[in-house]
Amino acid sequence: MRLNSTLAQGRYHYSCDGREMPVQDSWQLGDDEQGRRSLVSRRLVGDKGFGIEVFAFLEQGLVSECVVHWRDEVDNVSAHYKLLPKGGMKPAIGDDIQASWTGPNGPQQLSLEGEERLLFPLMRVFMGPVLSRLVQYEGGWKLSHQILSTHLSEVSCFPQGSATALQGQWLGM
Repeated sequence: MRLNSTLAQGRYHYSCDGREMPVQDSWQLGDDEQGRRSLVSRRLVGDKGFGIEVFAFLEQGLVSECVVHWRDEVDNVSAHYKLLPKGGMKPAIGDDIQASWTGPNGPQQLSLEGEERLLFPLMRVFMGPVLSRLVQYEGGWKLSHQILSTHLSEVSCFPQGSATALQGQWLGM
């Protein structure tokens, strides 16, 4: 998957005690070959290319579909997440999410009910648009991120006056 045009791009720099860390974290916003608004984000650590790459399609201010590639010392994992809009509608918060991935346990699939869920690749560049969408909902929403089939990370967002309160937890499945 490639971008045909670039609208914006950037890089995050990581440091510890004044020393730059061996992390390459870059992102690029543009349109793909079919004219879909897309965001590519990569975070690689060290010189062996370990890390994560996300290619996401954006629609209506939401991530409507994304492909995630993860590589570390143990394995390579590829996952595909997609919102399933109801009845030919545009993607919306609360749509069901279809997930499929390959990893140490072979190919797997999962369907998540969309109620109170939002598709969100767990990378820094996606945080701003996610929070700006969530504060529009008085009842709040939950962000869920499933890593393979073993753990679910969940963050809840509830507007409180002019600020947004966040709370997170790690849930074993």
